[in-house]
Amino acid sequence: MVSQALDDLRTEHRCMSKLLDLLQGQVRLVGEDRQPDGQLLLEIAEYFASFPDLFHHPKEDLILRRLIARAPTDAEALQHLEDEHEEGGRELKRFMRAVIRLVLDPEAATDRFLSAALAFMDSERRHMAWEEESFFSAAEQALLPEDWAEIDARLKCFIEPLRKQEGRTGYKRINRVVGQWRSRSPTAPSGLDGEPA
Repeated sequence: MVSQALDDLRTEHRCMSKLLDLLQGQVRLVGEDRQPDGQLLLEIAEYFASFPDLFHHPKEDLILRRLIARAPTDAEALQHLEDEHEEGGRELKRFMRAVIRLVLDPEAATDRFLSAALAFMDSERRHMAWEEESFFSAAEQALLPEDWAEIDARLKCFIEPLRKQEGRTGYKRINRVVGQWRSRSPTAPSGLDGEPA
């Protein structure tokens, strides 16, 4: 891989996709009038509320700024990345409120939860697919080895202390479920953010 940062981003996308799969399973239960795992739903909401903005988006933003400086014409189509992150944040807040309402009052909150969860999952999957196909590809083609070296160096200083702090908070229910996935998949990352769980 050209860059540790880009490698990390792809690993994080795989982990977030797995969490969306877990969420899809809980949405299916709610849609069938069955009891979802409230703790898992709360952890998934908390994870998406903290992890992307602390660990994921800063990497993308730094790469985007370097890409704009290196290839401004090619990067013009990618300038809406930050707007996409803002829009995703609005979907996430709606989803989080719906999860809390569902856990507190399942009978009254089912329709709102289903609507918010489906919109959130669709938004996240569409956004990650666009990043993989357009943003990451453009960065790989335009950025030079020295660009990647500087990006990786800057991110190491910024991300590592946060990762240690994040590791202390833990997502016990998520880690247990994702651990089962990791044990069955030889290509699965060792932790939710590529670090040991």
